Amino acid sequence: MSQENVEVVRRTVEAFNRRELLLDDLDPEVEWVEDQRFPGAETFHGPAGVERSVKKWWDAWSEIIMHLVEVIDLGDRVVVAGHTQARGHGSDVSVTAEFGGVYEFRRGKVARVQVLGSRSEALEAAGLGT
Repeated sequence: MSQENVEVVRRTVEAFNRRELLLDDLDPEVEWVEDQRFPGAETFHGPAGVERSVKKWWDAWSEIIMHLVEVIDLGDRVVVAGHTQARGHGSDVSVTAEFGGVYEFRRGKVARVQVLGSRSEALEAAGLGT
């Protein structure tokens, strides 16, 4: 099942970049933990909660693209690392930021996502150290 989990993560990121959500890949009780570095970061529950979190980002940025650099298959967990490029509304200035994340799966569905600020934070959260 682990390769399927990797493909779900890749599809999820590709959909995000098109400003689409793949809610069918989410467990009904999914937990979505936003990066705690950001003001107002929250933990959301259920597909509707994930949608609220993602739409906050889409509302904040006129353009936001996630570039996956690394995907680590851990069976029922997938660790990701990469960088995000974003541009604010009415701005020609683009910003780039590193990100990491840990996706956890249950019965083939995304059960929990922890959004983090870097590869090392994601590895640590997954119990792999740096």
